[in-house]
Amino acid sequence: MVRIKVTEREVSAELAEEINKILQRGGYPFKRATPEPSASGRFPDIVLWEDYMARKAFAFWELKPPGQREDLSKLPDKARKLGVSYFITWNFSDGMLYELVGNIPHPLKSYPEPLLGTLEEWRQFPKRIEVVRQAEKMLQDLADLYRQGTVGAFIPDKVYFISLLRNAVEDLYPILDFIGNR
Repeated sequence: MVRIKVTEREVSAELAEEINKILQRGGYPFKRATPEPSASGRFPDIVLWEDYMARKAFAFWELKPPGQREDLSKLPDKARKLGVSYFITWNFSDGMLYELVGNIPHPLKSYPEPLLGTLEEWRQFPKRIEVVRQAEKMLQDLADLYRQGTVGAFIPDKVYFISLLRNAVEDLYPILDFIGNR
């Protein structure tokens, strides 16, 4: 029997549908969310549109399976091609809202909620509800950015600090290893 797995694209498309249901309730300045549109050869996972027909985007989401990280170096190019300043990276364990200033992503807010252990858990209704609730919080923060230009103070959390520490160790390891082997 062939095992059919849940994929990032599948979750992305279904999450965009859920975001559209939220948008249809009203109260948001955005018109629509779509999965995987092409922006000059780049494919953001979910794009949030101010005006879908005029192709005016406000932000995008980049999704990864739990435990994986997005390569931030590719995202400024996607943001420029879409004409947006904001994007969210999210692996369903932790997420980060960024503002692109120049060519550098600056973290604005983190979402350290481990909701899925694997993409397969997306099929579990209670877990799916939690993911959609978290996406709605992110959507509200994007709406605040749209209306007020701010989401409140960025308060670094343990995920943010652990990520900084992990990156520093990865950068320092070759140097310390070289010194230790002299």
